[in-house]
Amino acid sequence: MKKIFISIGLLIGFISAGFAGELLPNNFSDATNLLDADSVDIAIANVYTAASACELSDQSSITLKVKNFGSVDVESFNVKCFVNNVETNSFMYNENVLAVGDSLYVTFLDKFDFSEDGATFDLKLVVEAENDVNASNDSAYTVLNNLEAYDVAANDYVENFEVEPQGFSWQKVDEGAISGWFFAHGEDVGHNDTAAFTNMNFGSANDYLFTSCFSFDTAHSYDLSFFYRCYSSTEKLKVLLVSAPNKDDIVKEIIDLGEIKNTTYEEANASFTVEENGVYYLAFFNYQETGSFLLNLDDITISATPIIATERIEPDDLTVYPIPAQNNIHVVGVRDSRIEIFNVFGENVYSSVVASDDEIINIASLAAGDYVVRITEKNIVKTRKIVIIK
Repeated sequence: MKKIFISIGLLIGFISAGFAGELLPNNFSDATNLLDADSVDIAIANVYTAASACELSDQSSITLKVKNFGSVDVESFNVKCFVNNVETNSFMYNENVLAVGDSLYVTFLDKFDFSEDGATFDLKLVVEAENDVNASNDSAYTVLNNLEAYDVAANDYVENFEVEPQGFSWQKVDEGAISGWFFAHGEDVGHNDTAAFTNMNFGSANDYLFTSCFSFDTAHSYDLSFFYRCYSSTEKLKVLLVSAPNKDDIVKEIIDLGEIKNTTYEEANASFTVEENGVYYLAFFNYQETGSFLLNLDDITISATPIIATERIEPDDLTVYPIPAQNNIHVVGVRDSRIEIFNVFGENVYSSVVASDDEIINIASLAAGDYVVRITEKNIVKTRKIVIIK
């Protein structure tokens, strides 16, 4: 995926192509006017597969868009895939005739395992037709990386888009809208290369930009910072915590900037925590209802701060009543404890192990006077003073 250097007038073409999972072939040519009569020339027009991301599947698929640039129909052709220079999948396609000027989609029959953590996969895709006169457009190349989750607790995360980031993706909600996220080059001081959103039909904007993956844990709080601006229209932007790069996997909202009207860059800041350790993504969601045109994001940073654990002091809910007592006392707030009663001479006059939260103890046989009730629970000793009357 190449960096897009873009002007406003060229936005439509880039947005309609997107930037996740779709690649133009290497050495692609559509010079059909150079072909002789009855010449065979099929080409790979696009490759559809996973983009570099976290947690790639061991059941990934690869689909090719194959186009006939020749002057004769093609009834069959070979399809091959090389992974890291090793041929892993190949078959003969002959399900449908590929007519002159037409395209068809061919999916490899076997799935691909891209699940090895941190692995890089160099892919070469090839189509071969008998007597093909133009070998330069028979191959396409791409590289997939199964990215490891970035541990923000170990190192602050910084993304300034000077090099196009791996693992970013975007998702359209309104598929009919001419809108989307892309990477752009500008000339603003300190913000030359950015992520940007545009909406060329000026209708509702409902597109998500997903970051690569992060390792977040419950032992830290996280501080998010980024710069943003709009071009000429009002924008609306939320940042969401998601468990996967999909609009249906929202965990919670981190910040809602509401209406954005600033045409120069301003900084946004927010803090968040997670309730479970795991892999997460951030989603930048443009939700402007009408009039959206251009929004820029830059210099995204995330830092982690340890959460200092504090000892929780449980309230003492042990109760002994009535005081004074005559025949019975209630000991409330104990379970699986030993209860002992001592007289003023330190003599143990009662001892029992109880399982009840409300233990009733018969003290009718004890003489009048002052006593100490001692409760022992898991090496924790609590005492209460009682008075017995006759």
